[in-house]
Amino acid sequence: MAAPPRGLRLSHALRFGVAAASAVALAAGLGLERGYWLGITIAVVLHPSLDPTLERTAHRLPGTLIGAAVGAVIIAYVSDTWALIAIASLLLGVAGAFIGFHYGLAVAAAGGAYGGGQRSPGGLTPPRATRAPAAPISS
Repeated sequence: MAAPPRGLRLSHALRFGVAAASAVALAAGLGLERGYWLGITIAVVLHPSLDPTLERTAHRLPGTLIGAAVGAVIIAYVSDTWALIAIASLLLGVAGAFIGFHYGLAVAAAGGAYGGGQRSPGGLTPPRATRAPAAPISS
């Protein structure tokens, strides 16, 4: 596959830079806790040509909403940490499988995995293993 012409690469780089900088400035101005997601969205959605950008943009919003709904269901009905880890792993596998086929489905699966991991304030963390107390050292 041939590289796009230099002019197209330069205009895409400028659009990308302006869009990413604007997203970061907006996130900072709004005081968003996880505002970096705006920049990530720009990086994932924006392409040098218009058609793929519009397609990914059209898939991103419904995929995000579906993923949020899946995550909410997971949070409502699953409380076991290991079950959450298994579900998140499965959903991330589905996301990886669909990324080249349908971007919206991949976003929905990844969103469900991310949302389901938000049950605890620290996110999804495995329970601590129980260990026997160490034997005292005798001199």
